[in-house]
Amino acid sequence: MDRILFRASGFDGQAFEDNPVRTLSEHVLSAAAVDPEVVIVDREATEQLIGWVRRALSKMERRVLVMYMDGKSYAKMAAELGCSTKAVDNALQRIRRKAQNHLKAAGRWS
Repeated sequence: MDRILFRASGFDGQAFEDNPVRTLSEHVLSAAAVDPEVVIVDREATEQLIGWVRRALSKMERRVLVMYMDGKSYAKMAAELGCSTKAVDNALQRIRRKAQNHLKAAGRWS
């Protein structure tokens, strides 16, 4: 799950009600993953990740994460959210802290 959490190239739709464009698995389960065991393990990890994101992050944090993973600048995120760039930065710092705490609790962060 930590691989997905930090290497996923984008979060998307079905994990977040306010962005129904794509599914997380489209990014995580790429065409390169042809080994059925890898596909199943990645799918399970994706489901766990989606559950954690829904439980641990606020709606604003989820929206910021989606935009961040889509490569948007702090200024663009702030404009779309109607907040300051500092609020965007604060949300990203909270997301990182929550992710690190989650991974530490799972024994996947040293």
